[in-house]
Amino acid sequence: MKTFFLNFVVLLFCTQFLFSQERKIDALVKNYSSSVFDKKEAALSILSSSNKKEKNRNVFSNNYNSGVSIQQIGDYNDALIDVKSEISNISLKQYGDNNEYLLVKDARNISSDVNQKGNSNRIMDYSYRTNYEVHNQMIQKGNNQNIKSIGTNSISKDMKVSQAGNGASVIILNKLN
Repeated sequence: MKTFFLNFVVLLFCTQFLFSQERKIDALVKNYSSSVFDKKEAALSILSSSNKKEKNRNVFSNNYNSGVSIQQIGDYNDALIDVKSEISNISLKQYGDNNEYLLVKDARNISSDVNQKGNSNRIMDYSYRTNYEVHNQMIQKGNNQNIKSIGTNSISKDMKVSQAGNGASVIILNKLN
């Protein structure tokens, strides 16, 4: 009877390891799995600074010759940066709450400097397959401001947009030559 009881306890102890739930880190990585993360280490580097339940979210995808700097001070700020370039240098500073920045670009060289100071500001910058070197600067100071820039041409490749005040919107459509 003692051996039966001892075997039962050992079996119960072993099944604890065999049928236990997955580790907490593996569960978090599974929630973030996508084409952005080709390795578990890449997902963990982002998860260590930003958890799904935290107020700020940073997701970026770029090549190895790139530099991305994101500084967020406030609550519920979002940044999504998806660039394809030989060289990119992107700097984003968000001060305030509910600010959003979306950058989707495909160019040879991308340099972007973005500052958002205030609440509920939004910037969306799209440009697909351009041969230009894109250098732009966008500044928003105030609340409820919107900038939407689509495309890149010879006029907009070195563009600077600055907004001040409340409730302003700018839409920039760049037709290719």
